[in-house]
Amino acid sequence: MSGNKAQGDQWSSKLGLIFAVAGSAVGLGNFLRFPGLAAQYGGGSFMIAYVIMLLLVGVPVGWAEWSLGRRGGRLGSNTGPGIFWYLTKGSKWWKLLGVITVLGPSAVAFYYMLVEAWCFDYFWKMLTSPDVFKTNQQATSTFLNFVGFGEDGGAFTQGQGLVWTLVFVIVLNLGIIYRGISKGIELFARWFMPILLVISVVLTIKVLCLGTPDPAFPDRSIEQGLGYMWNPNKVVLEEKQDDQSWKTISMLPANDATALQLTQMEVNLTPESLRIREITIWDGLKNIEMWLAAAGQVFLSLSVGTGLILTYASYIRKKEDIALSSISAAASNEVCEVGIAGMMTVPTAVAFLGVAGAAGQGTFALGFMVLPQAFVKMEGGFIFGSLFFLLLSLAAVTSSISMMQVGLAFIEEFMGLGRKMAVMVQGFVNCFGCLLVAWFSKGLLALDTYDFFIGTLCFYVSATLVIILFSWKLGIDSGIKDLENGSVIKIPKIYRFIMQYVTPSVLIGILFVWLGENIWGNPATALQSLMKGEQGAIFPLVFIIVYGLFLVFVTMSSSRHRVYHSKKKTYVKG
Repeated sequence: MSGNKAQGDQWSSKLGLIFAVAGSAVGLGNFLRFPGLAAQYGGGSFMIAYVIMLLLVGVPVGWAEWSLGRRGGRLGSNTGPGIFWYLTKGSKWWKLLGVITVLGPSAVAFYYMLVEAWCFDYFWKMLTSPDVFKTNQQATSTFLNFVGFGEDGGAFTQGQGLVWTLVFVIVLNLGIIYRGISKGIELFARWFMPILLVISVVLTIKVLCLGTPDPAFPDRSIEQGLGYMWNPNKVVLEEKQDDQSWKTISMLPANDATALQLTQMEVNLTPESLRIREITIWDGLKNIEMWLAAAGQVFLSLSVGTGLILTYASYIRKKEDIALSSISAAASNEVCEVGIAGMMTVPTAVAFLGVAGAAGQGTFALGFMVLPQAFVKMEGGFIFGSLFFLLLSLAAVTSSISMMQVGLAFIEEFMGLGRKMAVMVQGFVNCFGCLLVAWFSKGLLALDTYDFFIGTLCFYVSATLVIILFSWKLGIDSGIKDLENGSVIKIPKIYRFIMQYVTPSVLIGILFVWLGENIWGNPATALQSLMKGEQGAIFPLVFIIVYGLFLVFVTMSSSRHRVYHSKKKTYVKG
């Protein structure tokens, strides 16, 4: 293959590039997963862990991936295996390891587009039949029936239209990437990212103006929701559940001695089922699981270390300011995630359903069961609820097209197929992967299996490889020099040390702690299901393995890349 790009495609403008990269980062992770994790881990403490991980892992890995991608693109490759091969001057091991950067985003798209279909369908449900979300029981049963939670194939047999929505989502994504980088992905991002931001700002303003929606429940207010979300120190009333765990049911005013005394009297009547607990910042920060969740959220929300930016950056011109573009894209993501999602979702749930309605809720429960109830209770709720799920849908598309572009670029580059045939191959793989997740819907086990092995483990490994290649294999000096090439900003000197020593150490430490927590310690649900021989875990894992072996075979045997193995090949220094 020559040094030219497979399709001769590039970003048409710096603004378009920033919109596209911000779009790949701004997705369901921002508006669903981030608030869900914040609610699950008590809000303020999670925010502190998240910011630390952002500075020590997110920014360094992002810079590394932008630099590697641009250097690899100048040499003629748009995907991890080729980029790693060129930059290491012909290391077959690094080329093989680069397959992980294709497997990760391509396989995540299998279940990500399923959730994307949920969002589109819920947009229509909120617009046409909001009454199905009036009560907790209705909202819960609507979601569980819709996704086929009770039995495998339930989403196909209960006639709620999920399959057709999923087909629409796949075709939409394929249509966008078929048009290429500038006329497809960039054009979509330039039009719909501003629309997404306008919708999110409108919703945030509406939420912040809610005050106390029901005077009969003064503890259910936006102020209370913001306090729960952002305050790392809080006093809460907890209730013991049937599984002997404790759930937060309300947040108490720490400075109101009278209110605390009255609540304590209530607790004294039933001490076996109620308790008052003071949560400090240190209590939260001692939770290892929270730090792992924060690190995972950084990878998912910024799209760093996943292979997405490697591909996007490979289409950048030589003198493009990648250092500033990386920070601009990250800042756009944080505005949406922290400044908008953090001010909108959890506070809304608390204002209408109380702390008990939001505390400890997972991503899907908060997004598809709790928030619909809150919107229905709101004046004009069906409009704002529809806007919220339209927001989620657009955010999901801007992310999923970036995932599919990685797979498409690999097929074009390594299999030598034209755009039309490459899109057909990509479409077949995605259809099969998505339908597999949709069919094995019992307990959402297939989705959980994909997320465990690809959305978490694979991304940890991928990010570690990226920072080691940048800082150690190629050298931190050449890496920093490339980052500053064409940049109006200088990389702070402290980040030279962070990128070479701190970030790799943190990532390797996270990886081993995660393995200890989920494999050697208390096995994760996906692993337990595999050991039990449950089909919902086995078939998705088998497909991941088969797909991974296919990528390895194509990577190492492609006739279009034998020139990479040639001793006569002249390499261009990055």
